[in-house]
Amino acid sequence: MRASTSTSASTAPGPFVVVLSPAKALNERAMTSAQSEIVRVSTPRFAERANALAACAKKELSAGKIKSLMGVSDAIASLNAKRFQTFEKATKKPCVLAFDGPAFKHLDAPSFTTVDEVEYLQRHLRILSGLYGTLKPYDDVAPYRLEMGTKWAAGDAKDLYEYWGDDIANALVDDVEALAKESNSSTPFVVNCASQEYFKSVKLDVLKTRGVPVYTMTFPGPSVYAKQARGAMVRHCVDAKVRAPEDLKTFQGVDGEWRFDAKASTEFNFVFTRGAAAKTATAKRPASATKKTLDQSKRAKAGG
Repeated sequence: MRASTSTSASTAPGPFVVVLSPAKALNERAMTSAQSEIVRVSTPRFAERANALAACAKKELSAGKIKSLMGVSDAIASLNAKRFQTFEKATKKPCVLAFDGPAFKHLDAPSFTTVDEVEYLQRHLRILSGLYGTLKPYDDVAPYRLEMGTKWAAGDAKDLYEYWGDDIANALVDDVEALAKESNSSTPFVVNCASQEYFKSVKLDVLKTRGVPVYTMTFPGPSVYAKQARGAMVRHCVDAKVRAPEDLKTFQGVDGEWRFDAKASTEFNFVFTRGAAAKTATAKRPASATKKTLDQSKRAKAGG
């Protein structure tokens, strides 16, 4: 796999990372040859700890236990129990290409065609994970499902929040501080596009102590639209080469359906409302696409 190691002016990084939740749905197909040409696969920061956690899950999480803990069907429980049993030998894939939920469909990382786009995303996106802690988008991961909020006593920890402790927050701060140094900026920041379940794993007192503010992106309305908007916001960061919090306010979504709401927003909570453009965009979509979005909304409400 080949990728450029140079950093052009167009990819000069802003001093931030945006955090996103993972997806339950996975695309396990191999990368295309075109993707392999521009992607340089990386290793998760906490790979050893993830392997230890997976080994623990292999011993403790039977299909029945997974069904009980996660509230999933027999088929999904069996699939994920098998994934833990074969974790060490599993075929891996960069996580941003493997995760296949609404946010990742609207991020649309497979559509990137240049090394600059891939490298920008690699610098600025961090995906929170119950198994891996925090992931760069092109970190190689094995297929798995282990939600951060799962009430499982992992090893000596009472749950995954305790298992990861301050490590996720410290990793994020280390990353933004490195970007700030690289861009000669003294104002690093974190953009929160994750769900409450996942962002709870980021200890805010750690960020506060280390002087890193958090800007939370809020998208009121049905959860499926919020998930789509979070992924689209990450895409906006890449396309607009975001460097400062103010740049986030120009986000309009894939179809121009979102607008920054200054009245509803605060200094660190940016609220975006979905308006008339959304109705027009939906009306122009094929019936199959509209039905798919509605089906996703129903599944989201059901926890799927």
